[in-house]
Amino acid sequence: MWQDRLTKQRPATAAEKAAIIDGARRVLKDPYSIMDAEISYFIPAGSTTTGNICIKGNAKNSFGAYTGRKGWFLDMSNNVIRYAWEGHPSCDLPGIRYQPFPEIYKLRNL
Repeated sequence: MWQDRLTKQRPATAAEKAAIIDGARRVLKDPYSIMDAEISYFIPAGSTTTGNICIKGNAKNSFGAYTGRKGWFLDMSNNVIRYAWEGHPSCDLPGIRYQPFPEIYKLRNL
C-alpha cells in the first residue's frame, strides 16, 4: 500500500508549505536557526488533499546547540497539520522524493 502511495507523490503546494512554516514557528525552540532544510513530496492517502509530508533539517534546541539533522513526519489534511512526529522512520524510507525547502528560511526574517 505504501509503495502505491509513493507512485502518486507530488511536490508540496505553496499552501502546504505555508502551513509547515507556521507550524515550525510555533513548535521549534529556535525556528530562526533552521539549516539544511528539505521537504518531501506530498504523499496522498486516499484523496488529493489528505496525506503526508516529511521535513528534514537542523535547528537549535533550548540550550542553543544544534540538534543535528532530524526528520518530522506530518499528517496533513486540507493544508492543516493534524499530527507531527519527530524522528519518524517513514521519513527515511526509500522512494520518498525530497527537494530543498528554501521557503522555511523566511522564519529568519520575522
